[in-house]
Amino acid sequence: MVQSSFVWGGTATGDATEAPYSDSEWANLWAYLFTYDRTIQGVVDTARVGYTGLLEVTNPSTSVLRVATGIAMVDGKVYTNTANIDETMDVPLTGTNYFTVVLTKNFAAQTMRVDVKEAAGNSNGGASTAVGAPAVTQTDGTTWEISLATVTITVGPVVTITDTREFLGGAVNTENIVDEAVTAAKIADRTRVLFIPALYGENVTDGTFYAEDNSEMGLEMPDSKLTVVYGHGMIPNDFVSGVSARFIVRSGASGNIYGTIFFEWGAIGQVYDTHTTGAGDVAVGVTFEENEAIMDVIAGAGALAIGDFVSCRYQRNAVDVLDTIGDSVWALGWLIEYTADS
Repeated sequence: MVQSSFVWGGTATGDATEAPYSDSEWANLWAYLFTYDRTIQGVVDTARVGYTGLLEVTNPSTSVLRVATGIAMVDGKVYTNTANIDETMDVPLTGTNYFTVVLTKNFAAQTMRVDVKEAAGNSNGGASTAVGAPAVTQTDGTTWEISLATVTITVGPVVTITDTREFLGGAVNTENIVDEAVTAAKIADRTRVLFIPALYGENVTDGTFYAEDNSEMGLEMPDSKLTVVYGHGMIPNDFVSGVSARFIVRSGASGNIYGTIFFEWGAIGQVYDTHTTGAGDVAVGVTFEENEAIMDVIAGAGALAIGDFVSCRYQRNAVDVLDTIGDSVWALGWLIEYTADS
């Protein structure tokens, strides 16, 4: 085992005998400290004014590629760029041209520069025979490249950019995250789905109620009848906004089901129908597919809030000529989608 330490004053005592330090030793030292995987990492995520483009590769117009401002460390050497760098790419008549946008550390020239590598077989106005993006070159002491993006261009031109930037910093394992450090406010809001089952139904035409699944299919809503099904639920504690609702039915036939979706809700201490919303009679297509169909009926969020108790209702007007399915449908319930905090 060879042990060493950096940096020390003088040249005679302990590890200071390695001084004076060369640029390669300094580059290695910085790479040791800041780079987890030098084959891919290098871009610095910074808010420093003038460098916040983060070396992102974009396509501002036609066949132009643009590399934004930014800072990077390539294998221990620091690179800065204070202005957009634009390059015009060749466009083939047929086939696909491939490119890799790299940041190159050139040992002999003692420079680091953005470069656009072209695949063998690329064509300018002809038939491209290229088969993939060029690989990066990584040879110690000669050339060391890291990829910023891979790019394809076809006639049009149609440009597709795949961002390959990897930012400096080591991998963060779960065990290295301090307990309770990740709060809900730090996690992006996302979509949740809540299912409210259909609990009971009413055959308005016949004047009867049914409070159980009268079939393994769900609650039946017969053809040529006016029927209603009901369900109840509560808005979860992670609710933020953006509610939509879909009424879920099963059917053995195809056609339009015609009816009304409606919601009433209120908090504890409020009357049950403090808030209401719904969509008037609409005809929605039901397609037989694995005995299951989804009606996309949207209901507004209104003044919905965490902890509100919601009553859901769907009324099928199978007496109306706009109801064309010609068969029973069986209600399962309502899918409520909403935006959740984390």
